[in-house]
Amino acid sequence: MTLTLGQWLSDTCLGCHMTSDDPISRLAEQLRSLLPRDAMPTQMQDELRLALQTVLAHSDLVTRDEFEAQAAVLRRTREKLDALEKQLAELEAAPGEAAG
Repeated sequence: MTLTLGQWLSDTCLGCHMTSDDPISRLAEQLRSLLPRDAMPTQMQDELRLALQTVLAHSDLVTRDEFEAQAAVLRRTREKLDALEKQLAELEAAPGEAAG
């Protein structure tokens, strides 16, 4: 089964019960846990954490709360647009009544 990055992060990192609240530390820990014990020295772990911070800092990411807020705004905007399109269609269907 192939997972997208979002699914993997959701399944392995964001849902994990680690003590760190730092998502980058959690991600680094998850990646480290995929390797055999002691396969990655502390210096490499620090470099991995730094590399992850750099990549994520340059990514265009938003929090779940921001995403859900924008999705709600988009939903309301879509509802208003649909209502206006329906109203316009009704006005166009009866041009004589609108002038009368």
